[in-house]
Amino acid sequence: WDWGQLWGHATLTPPAYIGRGAVLTEKLIHALLDAKEEEMNNKTSDVEGTMKTRFEPLCVVAINGLAKSDLAERGRRAQSILDRVEIIFALSGGQEELAPTSKMYNATISAYSKSDEVAATDS
Repeated sequence: WDWGQLWGHATLTPPAYIGRGAVLTEKLIHALLDAKEEEMNNKTSDVEGTMKTRFEPLCVVAINGLAKSDLAERGRRAQSILDRVEIIFALSGGQEELAPTSKMYNATISAYSKSDEVAATDS
């Protein structure tokens, strides 16, 4: 399965249909991030933990799905995923394989650009 193909034909697929898939993918990634955050908080494992198996592609798929959907607050929802990845990266002590990637940032920017939302900024 090529994850990149999931939303690949967005011009042919109605945004509402993409939205349903994006919601399911969003729920899945949040469940995975919950597990990893708990693992990091409890220090139950080291770098060889459950999330070393490249969760970055799924994060990008979830954020891209949100960007291509017609869901309300898609920018904020994408930002939520990115924020959680940043928290996990910080909790890990900077383990490179847990770092947010440029693909995640670009997909989040895309989600905001396709919505009427304004991104929250740190003051």
